[in-house]
Amino acid sequence: MKNTRLQSKDADIVQRLMQATSLQHRQIAIAAAEWALRMNGLNDLELTSAVKALKQDGKLSVDDKSKLEALVEKFDDEYFQAEDSGAAEEEYLQLFGKARAVSALLFSGGDDSFAAAAEAIYEASVATDDEKPLFDLVRSHLP
Repeated sequence: MKNTRLQSKDADIVQRLMQATSLQHRQIAIAAAEWALRMNGLNDLELTSAVKALKQDGKLSVDDKSKLEALVEKFDDEYFQAEDSGAAEEEYLQLFGKARAVSALLFSGGDDSFAAAAEAIYEASVATDDEKPLFDLVRSHLP
């Protein structure tokens, strides 16, 4: 069995991902990322453009990757700043969720389709405090 961070959250999904095709991996990764973006209220043009590129080409352009990396860094920095400044837990967890949601999208474009799916699902799962709907969604796409 492949070792991924997702293994610690749901070994059954990892096992079933191993049986999926590359195309299924991509579809699952994108679905997980879109779910995380939606759950965190993220729908700006840069993100929808990246999702569209992934759906059409199965990969992200260098420009899209750079923009997403910068956005993850921005949300992570804001999250750490809010946490360090004593902000309410809800406030900094919202920023953490946004960073993880964008990270899920970034992982979705990885070269290895299995790793892309596993990492996108993992990041999406920590983007909210309720992973069950995500795991139900992922299972609905799995063989």
